[in-house]
Amino acid sequence: MTTLLAKVLPLALGAAVSPTLFVAAVVLLSDPVRPRRRAGSFAVGAAVPLAVIGAAGLVLFRGARAQAPFRVSPVVDIVFGVLLLLLAVRAALRPARGTSHHRRHRAVTSLRACALLGAGLMAVNFSSLALFVPAVKEIALAASVSAAEQTVVLAIAVVLALLAVLVPLVLYLIAPAQAQSVLTPLLTAAKRHSRTIGVVICLVFGIYLTVKGAVRLS
Repeated sequence: MTTLLAKVLPLALGAAVSPTLFVAAVVLLSDPVRPRRRAGSFAVGAAVPLAVIGAAGLVLFRGARAQAPFRVSPVVDIVFGVLLLLLAVRAALRPARGTSHHRRHRAVTSLRACALLGAGLMAVNFSSLALFVPAVKEIALAASVSAAEQTVVLAIAVVLALLAVLVPLVLYLIAPAQAQSVLTPLLTAAKRHSRTIGVVICLVFGIYLTVKGAVRLS
């Protein structure tokens, strides 16, 4: 299980680097209208796509494991590595957009709407999902790990992939005043450098997965 965690943790942590989700979570927490409950609902909503993809991925990749595990694994790495490289190119060439989403996120007041916002942002967060799916693949193809242990590792991967949402929420729950002083400059930096962060993450992990898959396929 330790070996499996070593394979999964870097991918899950890479999936956690999401300026979009971080900005949305901090904006919700900075609003005086039920910040904890709204941010909590947002986190739950963001977890849903990961849980669904994780459960479906375990089933699909376990089936593939019985047929051609040594070919499925590198092909998945190459496919998602290339996807990440394409996302890096798209992000680098895309015209700059406005960085202020405060009004849009503040307008989401009901808990259900916050949950839907979290689910929607995660569902279209392709850079995170492109790292999360290979992590699920590693879990499902680990033949030496029991189904129960795979489920535990998957749960850990989901939590790690949600760190951009969970860390601000936990900080706010522990010390609201201090959290604002820490999160506000981070919010500014995340909005200012969101494109650079996205390009770097996609480029680094895209190269990593592509090379890893190519080496194993050769």
